[in-house]
Amino acid sequence: MRGKLLAGEIVGPPSPAQMQRTVPVVSQEGKTIDYGLGLHPTEATGQGTFWGHGGTVWGAGALAMTRADGVFTATAITRTDSAGGR
Repeated sequence: MRGKLLAGEIVGPPSPAQMQRTVPVVSQEGKTIDYGLGLHPTEATGQGTFWGHGGTVWGAGALAMTRADGVFTATAITRTDSAGGR
């Protein structure tokens, strides 16, 4: 799906470019990152730029990223609480 989003097949062709126009923001971790309209870029060594979005809620976190060419997508879900969800 994200490959289709970045290709302009889900929203109009101008929208992905606008979503990928970034500004510096401070993340929840206190790091300055580039962030667009719902997407942020991450560089993967030897793999190019990935675009995606992450989030956290009540002891869990998730991150979904798609390489800029839409060929490869990675999703991670983690538990972030130390009590094991209890």
